[in-house]
Amino acid sequence: MVVIVEAKSPLLANLGHGDSPGTSPSQQDESFGCTPWVPDLYLPESFSVEDFEAAGIHYPATSLLIEVRHLTLRFTRASDPSLADEWISVFNNLCSLVQNLLLHCNPSNANASSGSDYAFEPVLSDVSLAACVAAALHILNPLCGMHPDPSLLVNSLSSRLRNLLASLLPYFSPSSAPHPPRRTTQEILLWLFSVGAVSARSNVVEREWYLGHLVMLTDEVGTDDWEGMKRTLTKMMWNDILCERSFGALWRDVVAKREELAW
Repeated sequence: MVVIVEAKSPLLANLGHGDSPGTSPSQQDESFGCTPWVPDLYLPESFSVEDFEAAGIHYPATSLLIEVRHLTLRFTRASDPSLADEWISVFNNLCSLVQNLLLHCNPSNANASSGSDYAFEPVLSDVSLAACVAAALHILNPLCGMHPDPSLLVNSLSSRLRNLLASLLPYFSPSSAPHPPRRTTQEILLWLFSVGAVSARSNVVEREWYLGHLVMLTDEVGTDDWEGMKRTLTKMMWNDILCERSFGALWRDVVAKREELAW
């Protein structure tokens, strides 16, 4: 995936400058093309590596997720035209991350490629795959309608995410025995379903499927208002400018679905 970004890009014009972690990312991992987790990229209110592991998300997916989180934190709050070059760099890094995420979503294809620079052992679990798909969607969703338009890829990934989540639902039910999922695992699921619902905005059937499960998940997590929903979503990855509108609209749809189902 090659994307050329100009300083006058409509996306960059709306990007802002906010607080970024205090130190630069560590040296890239040569095997997986991603930045290994280091303490300075961890925020107190964010899901930790331990939370990811408890939900069944393992390395290298954990490193990729934290790298996406780190970069999206730099796209924040107040515009600063003098930083256009930096945002181009961040945006291109995000595009590279999409490539790595998609490679991890198709490990068998990647392994079959001779001379590949990537090692995909062991094959990722379905939860890790779902997380990689959702992280790619998190990056691609705001780019829909721009050039090059990733809408077809977003639609395909949204369906892929739905299939993965449908297969995982029986393992994460609160009534599952002998080990019901912890709260952080349910919150990570809430983020996965939320990203899927936002991505399926042009597919009514898929969006309704996501909304039905979000009604149950928000009830299980105890989310009663938008502020509570936003707090959960920001624990994973968030950007005020790029996420507020789409996920705010999603929450209104969840409330409407609750009323429709008399939940």
